[in-house]
Amino acid sequence: MPPKTFSQVELSERLRPIVESFVSLLAEQLSVHARSENKPAKLSTSEAASFIGITFGTLSGWRSQGRENQPRYYKTGSRVWYKKADLEKWIEANAHE
Repeated sequence: MPPKTFSQVELSERLRPIVESFVSLLAEQLSVHARSENKPAKLSTSEAASFIGITFGTLSGWRSQGRENQPRYYKTGSRVWYKKADLEKWIEANAHE
């Protein structure tokens, strides 16, 4: 038995729900991505240390010792994180000419 062929109209009608579903899903993903770009970047201690060019141990030590001149950090429960913008400000404030 030969495979069934569809006319352009039949094919269009069969593909329409698939394409509409795909477009809807893509629009949702783009919306989520756009919302996430408006949020400040949260970096872990490891990422923050790497960003400012020091070791994880040094940054953790500064925090646990309460060092006065250290990058601003945030805590959510036991999780410590840094905003990229705060790290950039800290770098600029500690630049030597």
